Amino acid sequence: MKTQQVYTFWLSVICFLPWAAFAQGDKKTTLSQSQKTALQWIEDNMLKIKGGSFSMGENLTDLEKIELDNFFSGPIHTATLSDFYLCRFEVTQAVWEALMGENPSKFQDCPDCPVENISWEDCKLFLQRLNQLSGKNYSLPTEAQWEYAALGGAKTTRITTYAGSDLLHEVGWYEENSENRTHPVGEKAPNALGLYDMTGNVWEWCEDWFLETFYALPEATELDPVNDDMPSEYPHKVLRGGSWANGTSYTRIKNRGMGVIDFPYEMMGLRLARMP
Repeated sequence: MKTQQVYTFWLSVICFLPWAAFAQGDKKTTLSQSQKTALQWIEDNMLKIKGGSFSMGENLTDLEKIELDNFFSGPIHTATLSDFYLCRFEVTQAVWEALMGENPSKFQDCPDCPVENISWEDCKLFLQRLNQLSGKNYSLPTEAQWEYAALGGAKTTRITTYAGSDLLHEVGWYEENSENRTHPVGEKAPNALGLYDMTGNVWEWCEDWFLETFYALPEATELDPVNDDMPSEYPHKVLRGGSWANGTSYTRIKNRGMGVIDFPYEMMGLRLARMP
């Protein structure tokens, strides 16, 4: 009798496990309407950027470094990139909330504004969730991908100070026109690739660790360069593009910013990248 009970117990377990796994898998793939809308919005706005080589960085005099408050954007070097995808817009509050179930932004009255008040680590959690739901491999752009795209990629015919123009007000929200807040994505003019808000609105987190001297290293000229070595002191991640709170210097394409990985701020957001 006892043997029969044990047999019945394990038979029940064996029969239950496939059902439990199926139920769990079904739960993972069941998307709400808002999640479906968010995933479709992302997919529809991923632009394929044709790879190529470009002159990354800038060579500034000591006086220019002081005037522009940018001491780590040189030397100029040739960076070479494979094809990649980049989102036409910064990730919005609506998209973030649909996937994460909450909105960390300071300016929460605007679902089409870029999500902000997020750290680099927050971005990684978002990407983990996005990739789980989409079955794809989204990431943050590398610093080289970001600068190449901001300049206009292979479509670049003229180097501009800001992403798409030498006139900041045409392409970006910054301290003089933002009224001290973010604005809906896509309201300013795009650059040559059709990318919006690469200048201003929110700083955009990049994949790279910030290193003052990285541009002078051999790794900076390798195919698809990225600084993935965490510094032993003062580890920060790269931020690019400037924000609604910054002036003309910090919103320049060539300007390099940085941030602590676990520190959120209302000037920091993200843009999605993906390899083919």
